[in-house]
Amino acid sequence: MSVLTGDTVYLVLWFKEGLTTPIYSYDVRELLGGQPKHWWDADLLGSRAFFNAGSSPSHLLLQGLAEDDAGLYKCRVDFQRAPTRNTRINLTVVVPPRRLVLVEESGAEVRSYVGPINEGDDLHLTCIAYSGRPAPSVVWLLNDNVIDDVIETREGDETRNDLRITGVTRSLLRSQLTCRASNTQVSPPIATTVTIDMNLRPLDVVIHHPREPLSAGRTYEVLCSSRGSRPPAVLTWWWGSSRVPAADDTTSHGGNVSTSMARLTPNASDDGRLLACRAENRNVPTAVIEDTWKLSVYYAPTAEAVLGASLNPRNIREGDDVYFECRVEANPRAYKVVWKHNGVVVRQEKEGGVLLTNRSLVVQEVTRAHAGRYTCQASNVEGDSTSSPVTLAVQYAPLCRPGQATVYGVSKLEDAQVTCQVDAVPQVTRFYWTFNNTAESLEVPQEKFTVGLGGRSVVIYTPMSDLDYGTLMCSSENMVGRQTVPCVFQIIPASPTAQPQAPTNCSLFNVSASGLTVACDPGFDGGLNQTFAMEVYGTNPHTLKANITSKIPRFVVTGLDNESEFQLIVYAGNAKGRSGITRLVALTQKLPVKQLETRLGSGGSAGVSPDALAVEVTPLLGVLAGIIL
Repeated sequence: MSVLTGDTVYLVLWFKEGLTTPIYSYDVRELLGGQPKHWWDADLLGSRAFFNAGSSPSHLLLQGLAEDDAGLYKCRVDFQRAPTRNTRINLTVVVPPRRLVLVEESGAEVRSYVGPINEGDDLHLTCIAYSGRPAPSVVWLLNDNVIDDVIETREGDETRNDLRITGVTRSLLRSQLTCRASNTQVSPPIATTVTIDMNLRPLDVVIHHPREPLSAGRTYEVLCSSRGSRPPAVLTWWWGSSRVPAADDTTSHGGNVSTSMARLTPNASDDGRLLACRAENRNVPTAVIEDTWKLSVYYAPTAEAVLGASLNPRNIREGDDVYFECRVEANPRAYKVVWKHNGVVVRQEKEGGVLLTNRSLVVQEVTRAHAGRYTCQASNVEGDSTSSPVTLAVQYAPLCRPGQATVYGVSKLEDAQVTCQVDAVPQVTRFYWTFNNTAESLEVPQEKFTVGLGGRSVVIYTPMSDLDYGTLMCSSENMVGRQTVPCVFQIIPASPTAQPQAPTNCSLFNVSASGLTVACDPGFDGGLNQTFAMEVYGTNPHTLKANITSKIPRFVVTGLDNESEFQLIVYAGNAKGRSGITRLVALTQKLPVKQLETRLGSGGSAGVSPDALAVEVTPLLGVLAGIIL
């Protein structure tokens, strides 16, 4: 307030628009050496107002401004001589926003953290600024960078700014979202900040194992890892739709890496199966990824031998061609297939009609010698496998069985049981017997002989006169045909000379410190069944150590004294008597040192009593029971 030179201010009045009376007065008119008189509307201004006339320019100070203080003010100044002067001043009171509130789309208030938000979802937040005059500007900042300054609505004392981020990416994890409101530069803006929390998808999942073939039956430890999931990924193992239990699970690197280890023991059926390691964040339903491994499992072959499909195993006859196939399942492929016949390896013999081609065996013009059990053995790097046997039955007409007695010594009026044995496939269905001598040939009536199982027929033949000695012939037939060569049996008169001959070509072998074996060739049996015997005598003293009988001239003796000499006497006997003897001398070997120490240390004798001998015994015929050497 400027004053002309020589003039004096008498009165200053302050008015507020809308009021007819002053709200403040500064009066110097009655000043008689005292202070100017100040007056104000206490109801309106309280003690907040003071007019400072000494300042330049003079001014009315309002303290503690309130929103109601805003308006048009008029200052009236009266001078002693100059005309009254009026000045109008518009006072604008800025009211800062009072507070900020952040709410989610659901209406829930957000404090400190927002989320967790699933990666890929949309983020929707609303910032509400309450109060403020003029209406504040409300802006969103992401890590201090403005991303949204568009105000959506102003209603009453609320100002709103809606923030929408479409497809939230993992880069926003732990980012700072700030809502800031301001309506003046006089006072600082108000702001509130929240941190973005997120559920993150796993970035990858990897099975860490060389993609090499596995061996069936062997146990392997397979590791799987996944990165980037928040919270850490849950790892699971799968065989197709079947869950495989994990042996160990760990989380490391601040929870960023999950690992899982499975123990697998594959078998042949797992070859070609898919092993999967699946990583999932169970807070994000669609966040499931997996790594798969198509297993190659090496396993030992399985072999199956089969007769050719076009063949009837019940109708294979001598002269037919047959073939076998070996069906093999193996990984890797079998590099070798071996055929065996009755346990003996079959080798290719083109001249003999035996052909090996790949996994097949061909036998041309089979004979009865080719009958038996056939197996195939397949091999690969994992091992060998032998098939179950397949039996080849070759049908043939009957043949005389070798090794049977062909000479019978029989006295007149004595019954002789003549046994005919034949081999045939299938079984014999009928036998025929005929008798020949120098005078005639007669067919033996069927009631005179019996037919048993296993291709065996027995005729009871009784010579009545000299003309009844001669030849009995036996033949048979089966479904293949009739026997072409009959079995021939000589019926001769029995005499004292029908005793058997002594065994010949006797040999010692397998001689040890406590045992030995003797084998001989049989002599002529005198036309009767014969049995063989061997007696073992010690030489010092001369005592019987063993007495062994057998149907064949082969004897095994155990339990003898070591380093001792023994006499061995071998002979044969039949219903007519005993043969001469064959004599051998044997010397047992020296006992090994360790066995000798054991036997002497135990206090036992180095010898073995006859009662402790292990012998093979077959009872002699009754006629031998009383024979004395």
